[in-house]
Amino acid sequence: MQAEVVRQVLSLAHQSVKESHRDRLESYIRAYCRAIPPEVLSEVEPHHLLAFVMDRFAFLEEDFARTVKVTIHDPEATLLGDEHPSTVIETRLPDCSFVIRTIKSFLRELGLQLQFVLHPIHGVVQDHGQITGIDATRGTKYSQVYLQVSPIAPEKREALAKDLARRLELTLQVNQDRSAMLQRLDEVRAHLCMLAGRDPSTPSPRESQSLPVVFDATRDAVGALDQLDAETHEAVELIDWLKDDNFILLGYAWFPYAATPNGNGTANGNGTATPNGNGTRHAERALGLFAAERKNLEEVIGEIVSTRKQRDEVYSYYRTDYLTVVRSVAQVRYFGVAERGADGKVTGEHVFIGQQSTKALKQANRRVPVVGKRIKDVLRGLEDQPGSYAFTKSVAILDSLPVEDLFYWNIDEIRNVAESFRLAESRDQAKVFVWRRPSGRRITVVCIVPRMRFSEALREKISQQVRKFLDVPQLREYRQETDDESPIRLHFTVGKYRPNVSDADLQKLTEDLEHLLEGWDDHLRALIFKRYRGRNESGAQSRSAIYLATTATAQEIWTRYGSRFPASYKGTLEPDIALLDIGLMEKLDETEELRVALVVIGVGAARHTSLRIVSRKELLLNDVVPSLHRMALRTTSRLAERLDAGQGPDVYVTTFEVSGADGRKIEDDATLDRLGTIIQRVLVGQLLDDRLLGLGYLAGLDWKQIDLLITYRNYFVQVFQGFGTQTTDDALLKHPTCASLLVEYFETKFATNRRETALERADKLLPVLAYKYEELLQKVTVIQEDLILRYFMDLLEATRRTNYYRSGRGDTISIKIESGQVEHMPRPCPLYEIYVHAPGVEGIHLRGGKVARGGLRHSDRADDFRTEVLGLQRTQALKNVIIVPQGAKGGFVTRKAQPTREEARAQYEVFIAGLLDITDNYVGTSDRAAARRGPLRRGRSVPRGRRRQGHRPPLGHRERDLAPLQVLAR
Repeated sequence: MQAEVVRQVLSLAHQSVKESHRDRLESYIRAYCRAIPPEVLSEVEPHHLLAFVMDRFAFLEEDFARTVKVTIHDPEATLLGDEHPSTVIETRLPDCSFVIRTIKSFLRELGLQLQFVLHPIHGVVQDHGQITGIDATRGTKYSQVYLQVSPIAPEKREALAKDLARRLELTLQVNQDRSAMLQRLDEVRAHLCMLAGRDPSTPSPRESQSLPVVFDATRDAVGALDQLDAETHEAVELIDWLKDDNFILLGYAWFPYAATPNGNGTANGNGTATPNGNGTRHAERALGLFAAERKNLEEVIGEIVSTRKQRDEVYSYYRTDYLTVVRSVAQVRYFGVAERGADGKVTGEHVFIGQQSTKALKQANRRVPVVGKRIKDVLRGLEDQPGSYAFTKSVAILDSLPVEDLFYWNIDEIRNVAESFRLAESRDQAKVFVWRRPSGRRITVVCIVPRMRFSEALREKISQQVRKFLDVPQLREYRQETDDESPIRLHFTVGKYRPNVSDADLQKLTEDLEHLLEGWDDHLRALIFKRYRGRNESGAQSRSAIYLATTATAQEIWTRYGSRFPASYKGTLEPDIALLDIGLMEKLDETEELRVALVVIGVGAARHTSLRIVSRKELLLNDVVPSLHRMALRTTSRLAERLDAGQGPDVYVTTFEVSGADGRKIEDDATLDRLGTIIQRVLVGQLLDDRLLGLGYLAGLDWKQIDLLITYRNYFVQVFQGFGTQTTDDALLKHPTCASLLVEYFETKFATNRRETALERADKLLPVLAYKYEELLQKVTVIQEDLILRYFMDLLEATRRTNYYRSGRGDTISIKIESGQVEHMPRPCPLYEIYVHAPGVEGIHLRGGKVARGGLRHSDRADDFRTEVLGLQRTQALKNVIIVPQGAKGGFVTRKAQPTREEARAQYEVFIAGLLDITDNYVGTSDRAAARRGPLRRGRSVPRGRRRQGHRPPLGHRERDLAPLQVLAR
């Protein structure tokens, strides 16, 4: 079938292509079709296949003088039938190794998904930059890659094409210099063999991977070699291992050491040496990556060479901080061999860089020269018997350690590390090791993470923490595991970091990482035991326990809540937030089944203000969101959780992400506490759910001050019937500064904790506030709003007494108004009136004179009960004219539309208490001569500074046994 498709395509090409191009194009079609998968080739139409292949040939032929060509464009003629949105990447360069791996690593780095790839290799016959034929037997091999990947934004394509072209140029450079680099490696080996007195043609022995390890005492015995000779033999063995398909050479360079004042160089004025030639940090005879990109690579490798110069070592092998993009995006390994002159002095460093091959990465460390011998020395010193579990575990750990570390650790260090790892893994608990060699600079961080707790997100958090602490842009990272059940080990290594990192700093890093590795439950348990220091085991209570919200011990709290948080809660919230929720839960009881807190959680872009509500019953959106809206707050998300079944009643945690209605974040502690208290009281019914709640955010008022303005607002709309509640609210909310100043005026006039006398306040302080208020009114442009705000000030100025500052008043606010002093109050008006405001009731008592007689009644006219009571008061005055000069009348309404008799009676008592709160009983006519008896019935007192001479209590009243919505008292 495939052959038939190719035949049809060739037939079409023969008919449509010019004769001058026919031969080379038909050869190209045959070569390209061999690279197309059969299942794709069998489904494509011949004319579509011809168009696709001709486009690829055009790409191969155009601009052929360029060595490496890369383009990124939208797909045109494609081979896939059911296509997803994609972008096409095409490359062309002389064939070499690692082309596809380099391109795939490029795609992974950018997060691009590979959808389709074709990689034909053509033999190109050319003449002066022009393709004259396609012939695999005599042409130069060219690699042509066609890829379809996930969409790439058009504005990014040009830069990405240049980046990929640079990577492929480096790949080509490495391939072209590979033979020369291998030759340099052979030359270095021959030189080392000459120094060691060994035959260069004799290969190094290989280690066995079988278990248990068998020790060959004759072969492993240390001979009469000194340290230098021993290292020379080790270097030869390591080179043989590298050449055995274990190392991908990417670069070579010769770094000559700088001359000393006693050598070829001269000393400068400071007595230091003047480098001869290029100096110690500049490469010569560069190949591979050293020949292509010099500056950054020489900076990293040159620093290593300078450090190596200070140590008398033959060779060194470890991973560097330099990232290569050839083959894969990874840190390159460094293999350096010092060369000595005839006088025995080191003249420079042969440096080979590259990557370990897949074969090398899969090998056990015991098969690697040098480190294999060290591992056997460590195992020989173990007390465990070969074949035992402990011995096998030690072998697995040693085999899984980063091989570069084993090259520069001594036997004792390797043994201590292996034993520490084995002990930590046996407990299956998180553990952190941070160390720095006494004579070295490099810091190694190892985190042992239980397998069930490991995630890539956790690995990234650890990496970020280490990078931030040491102030480094990147780390050498390893992920190791001894078997499928043991914990996972994360190794992080850094050689160059911020200066002055002390041992104490490293201990701090250890503690921070251990805290990061704690499981959610572990972290919560630690927080609970740190927070709740209640009674000890003997039953005695610690001194600090009296300040806590609960007297329960930490163990009791942990037992009560530790296992109740569901996985969905743990996955989205930190343990310290759970500790806050536990604190709220501990405050729940039979009388208070809901608790609220406003807190700021998260960091960076995720930082936000969270409204946290714990309750015995599940809360719906309508239970909370409308109230928040009336508070001038905005909600953007909701999370509701029901704690798992456990000890105690059901508990629900409902959270909202909130901000101001104007979009501003709410983060200062004072505002959070103030608004949290307001929400708490509204949701439990201790504060009216009112539009003026918005003044808590807009004007910075607390719940008591808002309740005060609600009191005056409700009284205002009873007195001035022309203004509705919504209109009045709009005026206050639109001018929050005026609302705030009204509260300040009231507090200045009636506060009981001020040093100034009432007269001093009236003469000096209140006029200043009234003047500031008048200035604010000058900026009000709407006449109706101006009238409302002026009338509010009139009511405050006419207020004579209040229970606002007396202790024990509960949630009731009472104000006594001298009605005739309210300039715009409708006439005729009583002499005094007392307005009482509470969450479940509001009412008024009107008195025509200082001596008056009347009663109280339950009203069903919630919108204008004052009008009803005023009419009754005037009628009462006519009835009482023979007995007393004036009449009095009071009335109240319950906020619940149809209360039971018990509820109505309870609210009636609240109303009466509010009246008596600001009523004194005096004998005599002057404060100086008066002998105080205390308020009627309630036994309450009024702050001494708020009394007024000549005030008399209302006459007694009798409660009648009537229906709750009828008259309860006269």
